Amino acid sequence: NSVKTVVSPYFIMYAGRKVKSYYRFDPSFDTKLIKCNSFDYDNYLMEEKDDNERIIKDDYIVFLDEYVPHHPDNLINNNSPNCNPKTYYKYLNNYFNLLETHFKTKVIIAAHPRSEYEKIGNMFNDRIFIRDKTVNLVKFSNFVIAHSSTSISYAILYDKYVNIIFSGDFSMRYKNVITLISKELGIEP
Repeated sequence: NSVKTVVSPYFIMYAGRKVKSYYRFDPSFDTKLIKCNSFDYDNYLMEEKDDNERIIKDDYIVFLDEYVPHHPDNLINNNSPNCNPKTYYKYLNNYFNLLETHFKTKVIIAAHPRSEYEKIGNMFNDRIFIRDKTVNLVKFSNFVIAHSSTSISYAILYDKYVNIIFSGDFSMRYKNVITLISKELGIEP
């Protein structure tokens, strides 16, 4: 029998007072707590400093892609996928079709930075997907669609309406994350 030993971290970096209380590992008396900016906030500041022009010239709705069925963190954390890829993209595209018809504007995909749509194909019925330009896409969008992406912070910083969506097909673990974020934002998913 092997005994697992839990070691307290040497340091914990955190951004924001609330996050400070959500440690994954219990700190010891010697653990150094280090305040830092969030990665997303730094990106926001750079976007504002650079004052970039719009990437998409027409009006659009932006979806904050999380590469849900194929997210690499599932492999790293030894988790099962959060949903079935076929039903996920089918339901998502059906929803986008409804939004595009109702609002008479296109949905643009802010592709997850580690997505591989060039390899697996455009799963969004040939909608435009753009990687590594999420701040700009959110900044100039009409509104934002998301599940639980940390990029929701851009929508908050730019005072955008956020439409949080989930599916009965999602794992309970993933539904709980989406529900928690929705609750923190005061949004009904």
